[in-house]
Amino acid sequence: MLFGRHFRLKTDHQPLLRIFGSKKGIPVYTAYRLQRFALNLLLYDFDIECVPTHKFGDANRIVKHVKPDEDYIIANINLEEDLRAVAQSTQADPLLRKVYHHIQHGWPQSEHSESDIQRFQARQESLSVVDGFIMFAERLVIPSLHRKRCLEQLHCGHPGMQRMKALARSYVYWPSLDADIVNFVKACQHCAAVARSPPHSSPVPWPKQTAPWQRVVVDYAGPIEGEYYLIAVESFSKWPEIIQTSRITSAATISILGGLFARLGMPVILVSDNGTQFTRAEFADFCASNGVEHLTTAPFHLQSNSQAERFVDTFKRAVTKIREGRGSIQQALDIFLLT
Repeated sequence: MLFGRHFRLKTDHQPLLRIFGSKKGIPVYTAYRLQRFALNLLLYDFDIECVPTHKFGDANRIVKHVKPDEDYIIANINLEEDLRAVAQSTQADPLLRKVYHHIQHGWPQSEHSESDIQRFQARQESLSVVDGFIMFAERLVIPSLHRKRCLEQLHCGHPGMQRMKALARSYVYWPSLDADIVNFVKACQHCAAVARSPPHSSPVPWPKQTAPWQRVVVDYAGPIEGEYYLIAVESFSKWPEIIQTSRITSAATISILGGLFARLGMPVILVSDNGTQFTRAEFADFCASNGVEHLTTAPFHLQSNSQAERFVDTFKRAVTKIREGRGSIQQALDIFLLT
């Protein structure tokens, strides 16, 4: 009946003029169902105008005579209580009170408006006033008084940061919504208790040495047939020294390293793990008296002493394979060092 004819569309909802009557296209923040409705109306030739509600009698009478069922009325009563509280808080909120005024009476020039007002002004095409509260498209603009309660309700099931943002973007809005959600989730003790471990940072390599015997890494391997082996690797040349011992006490370690350093010289830095033989006071006195800087790696982090750990692993695997049918452990050790 209307196709091919020019007609006038009347509404008492001012934002619909921008959605259905704009010559610049449909606003980006328009709800999808309104976008589809606007696309359908593009097939028709019409003008749209806003009529004050008190002059919109025919449509209002029709709406008032529609009687919802009982279940809807109960739900509507609870919803109206919440909306009434939001509407009252909107008028009490200094910022939203100004936004409410600008939506109805026009926005100031951008360069003269406050920064908080500008954040709403940039989205003015999607802002509207309904029964005393502010809507951003189909989302309710929440006053600052109710934002904490709103975040608590959104986080009731601990859905996680991204899921919580998606839920919020379907129902509510305020300018700092995303940042408030991030801070709220980070402050949740229950979420933190079961959160995944943070990603590992990139490993920081040891500084490269410019001369031999500046840094020596040491570690123990074994026991192999009741014997231990102190392994020392020089970082610059990768030269290994392997000394067999039946004891791995601090005194035995000092004795072994004393003989090694007497033959090859004192290193500048000695690196070891946190074994008790390396952390006792007598070992610290040995290093200090010989001018050696002793560094221990991070506990339970074998990668920090990776050069020694790798050589220990290589040594144990190689000796086990060489010994198959080759005789004693000493012969296997000699073959390993020779090759």
